[in-house]
Amino acid sequence: MPTISHTRILQFLSVIRKSRSRNEQGFALEELLCSLFKKIPGLSITKRNEDREFDDKDIDIIIWNDQKLNGFYFLPNILSIGAHRWLEQIDSEHINWFINRLIERGLSFGILVAMNGLVEDDEERALVRQQISSALNDERQIVILKGKDLEKISSTEQLVTLVKEKLCELAVV
Repeated sequence: MPTISHTRILQFLSVIRKSRSRNEQGFALEELLCSLFKKIPGLSITKRNEDREFDDKDIDIIIWNDQKLNGFYFLPNILSIGAHRWLEQIDSEHINWFINRLIERGLSFGILVAMNGLVEDDEERALVRQQISSALNDERQIVILKGKDLEKISSTEQLVTLVKEKLCELAVV
């Protein structure tokens, strides 16, 4: 499997975390996600934010998946990656936004990017788990990737394994 430059990932993450410009942060996050996922065998980026304005807007990336054996063979053909107010911790409002995005598009799988992880409030975390569980009942799988998850990636194999592990975690939500 192709390698991913760990140094390049850390450079993108540094811009995302340190820049004062929301547009610069959003652009860096979108570029990072596209550069990671397009290296996975069988994946191609088919749609990205087109207006390139990221102030208080969402990042949406749509990916076509040819389901190669050394890639995401276990996922559907159309994948959605979303980041909604990407610098905030993910709460039930973010999950609801993403579930609605998947429903509107008729998609069964999506990756939600949470640069700063999940909210720390126990009640809110329970609500997030409940929403993800309800989505599973509707045959929608939502994987949450955190900034600290992305820091560890140095190969496409690691990214594929990470998504597999996140999918297995859904079995215990």
